[in-house]
Amino acid sequence: MNKATICTATIAALIGTRTFAADLAVKAPEYAPTAPAWSWTGFYVGGDIGAKELHDNWTATSLFDGGGPAPGFPALPIDSTSPREFEPFSFRAGGYVGYNWQFSPIWVVGVEGDAAWADDSQTQFGLPGCAVNCVRGAVVTPSALPSGGDSASVKMLWDASARGRLGYLVTPDLLIYATGGVAWQNIEVSGQCGPYFVSAQYGGP
Repeated sequence: MNKATICTATIAALIGTRTFAADLAVKAPEYAPTAPAWSWTGFYVGGDIGAKELHDNWTATSLFDGGGPAPGFPALPIDSTSPREFEPFSFRAGGYVGYNWQFSPIWVVGVEGDAAWADDSQTQFGLPGCAVNCVRGAVVTPSALPSGGDSASVKMLWDASARGRLGYLVTPDLLIYATGGVAWQNIEVSGQCGPYFVSAQYGGP
């Protein structure tokens, strides 16, 4: 009997409370803003700093194949100084800009471009392939010939790239992607011939 009384009292209390509450002013529920959905769509910019090193192999080839430009003219010799490696190293600073578009809950496409500046050069004594046995004027010298004031330089400058991207969202804030495009490198290569009497290449006064 006690159980029934308790249950009945509880039901009555609930009904009474609900009926009584209808006559009172109802407090407005507090506003709880929902978290915005994660989206990868939009522009972005950024910058980067670091270092850059170039590995360049300078290989010399003979102008003639042995027959020469005229009968009896020998091929120009290539000595042991070819190939020669140049390795300039520089500080590098640059920036990038891009745009992503999320076109489904799991797929993102985008484009990005970047450019960076570097500046370093490396100069070596003699011209590759013509620092030991070489040509002086029109005379082939089979014996050792000093290259005098001759030098070769490789200068490393700016680089840039432009590429597209296709990404897959593993989670709303984790994107894995494949990217591909084109890239540019600005490299200057030069040779300097010394005075006529000591240069292995310079053929005039």
